[in-house]
Formats: sequence, C-alpha cells, structure tokens
Amino acid sequence: MIAGPGYGKSAFVADVIKNKDHCRPKGYTVIYHICKRDEKTLQMPEKFVLNLMQRISCSYQRYQKLLEEVDTQWTDIKGVCIYDPYYCLDNFVIHQLNELKSVLGHKLLIIVDGIDQCYSSQMGVQLVSLLQARYTKFPSWVRFLFTTRNDSSILEQFSDLDHFHLFPR
Repeated sequence: MIAGPGYGKSAFVADVIKNKDHCRPKGYTVIYHICKRDEKTLQMPEKFVLNLMQRISCSYQRYQKLLEEVDTQWTDIKGVCIYDPYYCLDNFVIHQLNELKSVLGHKLLIIVDGIDQCYSSQMGVQLVSLLQARYTKFPSWVRFLFTTRNDSSILEQFSDLDHFHLFPR
C-alpha cells in the first residue's frame, strides 16, 4: 500500500491489528511489525525475525512446539538471529511455517507498516533487503502487506508485488 505521509496507512494497519471486523480479512491470522525511523531497534532485521517468531508462537501453538524442538539444537536463537538474520528467518520461520502447512486451515497475513522507515543506506544488513530476498520463500498461504511512502528505492525492490496507490481526493 503506497501513499503520501499523513494519508492514513498506519491508521488502517492499526484498525486491522485491533481486530476491527470491517478491516480484518476473513480467514487470516494477522501478524505485524511496525517500522519507525527514530527507533533503530525496530529497523534491525534480527528484531523483525524475533518479533515474527514471537507473534507466530502466540498464534500457532504447533509452531511453538516445532520451535521448541529446534531450540534444543540452538540454545541461543537470539544470538543466531543477530549473527545471521537470513539463516534465522529461513530456519526458524520459513522452514517451520512450511512444516505447519497441512495443520492449518487458514492463512497468515504479515503486515510491515512503514517499510520505507526501515530503509537506510547507513545500515549493514537491512530489513528491506532481508524481506526482498526471502518473501517468495514463504509458503503460499502466507501473504504480505507492506505500507510505504512513494519511495522508488523501496518500490523497485518489490516491483513484482501488487502495488496499491492511494491518492488524495
């Protein structure tokens, strides 16, 4: 979802997160990550992955059990995620969600609000780069909604996704 500042992208996301019936897509569990330019920790890819893991665990008990089995091999998942967020996302999120596919009867929507605010040329590994490299690896029952300002550097990285532009009247 692409729109200018102050258009209401984050307000829409807040309504979806708060479970407002007129906004929440039917049959979806919604998990979210909010990016903020002035909060560097929210821009870190490892924080995104750890946040995703925690939220999925709260929504899917089976995922939590799968993660506990993996956790016996990795005593410091947080350390692994800091060291290599790509590995962490692949093994602790994507692979585990693929294991869940036959168990679940509904879909997962992952919202990243303000993805343009998680993009900085001064950072090393970036959340935007991580998502761009991995979102196609998620199971087909997982969908993404990214909100952003009209930023060509972001839009180019996700050019194969459907773009919904919101224009002022």
